[in-house]
Amino acid sequence: MKLFILMLGVFFVVGCSNSYNYKFLKEPPSKLRKEVGVFLIIPKDGWYGNKIYNNSGKMTSRALKNEFLNYTSSVHISSECKEINECLKIIPEKKYNYLVLPEIMHWEDRATEWSGKPDKIKIHILIYNINSKEEICSAMVESKSGLGTFGGDHPQDLLPKSFKLFMNSLY
Repeated sequence: MKLFILMLGVFFVVGCSNSYNYKFLKEPPSKLRKEVGVFLIIPKDGWYGNKIYNNSGKMTSRALKNEFLNYTSSVHISSECKEINECLKIIPEKKYNYLVLPEIMHWEDRATEWSGKPDKIKIHILIYNINSKEEICSAMVESKSGLGTFGGDHPQDLLPKSFKLFMNSLY
């Protein structure tokens, strides 16, 4: 009986914890500079199957902006451009040095407490140096909720901690 209670307790603790991971596809050659600004685009909304999650792109860019503001005082979210070359034409180079292009690869909102399936996000992030017009880094940020959510959790709740861990490695 004691073993059963211990195993149930371990399952509950492990099942309740969210997992946060990031993997560099291209590591930055050095830390990002804090004194320069960041120009951030809004990605297309995420989806799972046939369901599109409205405003998930805006939520993603806001969460990224909030995390960048811990390192630099100038962050601009733009809906004016979507592709690198298009953005590079409109960005004031003296104000911003980094172009950040997030792309939602996976956005899955599940009724975890009933289904036993976790919420999941997968965000691809490209960072370009605006002045040199070169890619600085590329990374994949992936997170999923624990199984013991007790309701009310959503994929966007995973964004802040996911991006915090990633940013700690950039600055």
